[in-house]
Amino acid sequence: MTRCIVYRYNNGPDDRRESYNRGTGTAGPCAIFTDKMKSMPIWDLVKTRWFAAAICCICVSLPFLRVGFPPILDLAQQTAQIRLFGEAVSDSSSPYRVQWLAPNKLSYLVLGLSWAIAGAAHAARLAMVIIAVSWVASLHWLAGRRRLPAAGVALACVFFFNHFVYLGFLNFTVGVPVFALWFVLTADPAAETARGWRVALSALAGALLLYSAHMMWLAAGTIWFALNSVIQRHPVRTTVVRVLGTAPVIALAAAQYVEMSQGGWGFQIKSNIPVLQRLTGLYLPGHALGGVRGWLEPAVLLVVALWTATALWHNRKRLRSVADKPMLTAAMLFFAFGLLLPSTLGYTLFFASRWIPVACVFFILALPAVRINFVARTALATILLAAFCVTTACIWWKFNQVEMSGFDRAIRRIEPGTSLLGLDFNRESPRMKLPPYFQMFAYAQVFEDVDLNWSFAESRTSLVVFRNEFLDKPWTAAIQWFPDRVRSEDFGYFDYVLIHGGADVQERYSRLGGLIPASGPGRWRLFKVERRAND
Repeated sequence: MTRCIVYRYNNGPDDRRESYNRGTGTAGPCAIFTDKMKSMPIWDLVKTRWFAAAICCICVSLPFLRVGFPPILDLAQQTAQIRLFGEAVSDSSSPYRVQWLAPNKLSYLVLGLSWAIAGAAHAARLAMVIIAVSWVASLHWLAGRRRLPAAGVALACVFFFNHFVYLGFLNFTVGVPVFALWFVLTADPAAETARGWRVALSALAGALLLYSAHMMWLAAGTIWFALNSVIQRHPVRTTVVRVLGTAPVIALAAAQYVEMSQGGWGFQIKSNIPVLQRLTGLYLPGHALGGVRGWLEPAVLLVVALWTATALWHNRKRLRSVADKPMLTAAMLFFAFGLLLPSTLGYTLFFASRWIPVACVFFILALPAVRINFVARTALATILLAAFCVTTACIWWKFNQVEMSGFDRAIRRIEPGTSLLGLDFNRESPRMKLPPYFQMFAYAQVFEDVDLNWSFAESRTSLVVFRNEFLDKPWTAAIQWFPDRVRSEDFGYFDYVLIHGGADVQERYSRLGGLIPASGPGRWRLFKVERRAND
């Protein structure tokens, strides 16, 4: 006879109500629902969760709808890849080629779709809205599949606005929804009842998506799958079939790594922070979000910490039985990545810290609900998310009005078929923790067919790269990183120069011979080169 442990509590329709077979810990057939659950129609339950999801989607979209140029570092260069892609596939004599089988390319599908829908002018913002909404929808879907609280998802959505999103690591960002799908495909131990080929194909499809998102996500998904299979004691047959389905993608990733290594892309450790320093300093709270300066992020992190502590206290006597163990496994794994991995590995920046926001997301999702009324706790969590997003949108709007003054007017005066030199003399932002200006000049290539002094086509990890990897650049090397090194003769290799700097910088270059002001005053100003070097 099966003995059951039954939990009864009125915490709302999305709490986990499970019965466990004593001794095995597996879900049993004798789960008992509360009277409140029985009296609530199923459709009302669905509407309640997905209504909360819709509100969350609107909230995370607000900052991108409020501004013309989001303060996201690599967004312009990433979007410009779509124009280069069109040139590469339509012109066989183009200097560009497409890396069809290379990893880390899934976000370009989103950018290309946004370009097709909204055109070049709005492609970047629409792509970010799609990515943000995919985060929210995938987390709500994952929570719904595992009967986790909707309030926890609303809190977790705060962590979308983290430092790797502000850096513009779009391929890594789209890996979160893909991992949510991978989680669902591989967390279920009951797959042994399905046909083996279906299990293998689902594992293959999930691994391909992880590979397409980012190689780091493929590695993380594989490690999590192995750990969870051991901890949850998944049937050997199911695990073996999933391994066989994943193996071709692992082989493809290994082949790509060998090819990249032969091209000089090593994985040498270039920077690291001791683990003790990461635990005792501001490393963890600083990288849980890490986007904007000021009081906003510390205040939100404090509220999330209090909410988490309350949930743990309310459920302290049954925490082992009601917490989602596979979710906790993922959260602990991501925290371990954030603490133990090197901070920079080869050309991969923020190699460790980018896992901290992801760990926070899965840790919050894994916890049981705060034991207050369902409507009240969901409303409170959603209000927190809304307040955070509205405040972020206001900060972004102020950033566009003040720190991007003159940019839109300048960038749209560049004629197609010309070349542009972008120089950023003012790297620090009073509102953003990470410098958002460096790649902004690439919007010229988004809007028109313009050649840049530096493009993502020079990076081996991009979708579109130059056929000739060794470009002969006659101007001063690395002036995109060190604009103070620019010489007057460098301007002669370009048609336009876009300069970002204070009033003193703008005044100095407006008086420089050979540069004719082509836009009005502002922190961003366009200059037309009077005579090119090859004229």
